[in-house]
Amino acid sequence: MPSYNGLYDQMYDGAGGTGVKKFPPPRRLPPEDYPNPATTVTIPRTLSGEGQRYPSVDLAAFDPLAKFEQSRSHLAYEFPDQASYLQSSLSTIKDGVRHFDRPHHVYVEGDLDLSPAADYSCSMIIWASGNVTIGRLTRTNPAARCLIIAGKDVRATGQPIEAGVLAPRGQLSWSGPLRLKGFLAVDRLEPEHFSADGGTIDYDTRFDPANPVQWSQAYSVVLGPGPTGTVHTQ
Repeated sequence: MPSYNGLYDQMYDGAGGTGVKKFPPPRRLPPEDYPNPATTVTIPRTLSGEGQRYPSVDLAAFDPLAKFEQSRSHLAYEFPDQASYLQSSLSTIKDGVRHFDRPHHVYVEGDLDLSPAADYSCSMIIWASGNVTIGRLTRTNPAARCLIIAGKDVRATGQPIEAGVLAPRGQLSWSGPLRLKGFLAVDRLEPEHFSADGGTIDYDTRFDPANPVQWSQAYSVVLGPGPTGTVHTQ
């Protein structure tokens, strides 16, 4: 396995530009810092390196959800279960397809099933504390971004998915060939799913954290009144 710095080089090679990568990637850090086991890493507060968001963390044991679970005040809405969320005014259903057309950042307690089909025309963050099932999930607006966060596992049904998928405590499983355009960050990825069903994971440069043009376009504003649920106003 590559050292932490080796993975860093691979991730940022070509970022913010044409996306063309080299093998092996050019080293970006001082020569004396290789290899780095990533047991004492400081994660800065900003992309340009100012401040310390997480001082001296072990990336092998780092849980990015832990800090956010301590306070969910940055989210616009909370729902006690998937039924209350899916029945809210944040989405509509037409011809069997769920349409998300209102920007929102939401936390749903428990499992969440977004199958069989959904699309979105606005940016949104959907965070469920349990397992998340994703069917076909596509964007109808090229500027929109979608981030799916699962507290446990993620299951894909084999339909096209255009979203970032984050499940740092769980695994991704799928039935049928995986077709993901976005990014994937999970704790476990079982090889037998690739050998049985195959598929592709196509990185979407809209999620490039090293490109200021991309991440500066990822902001949205949520204005009330909102749907029934717990609405955070601070």
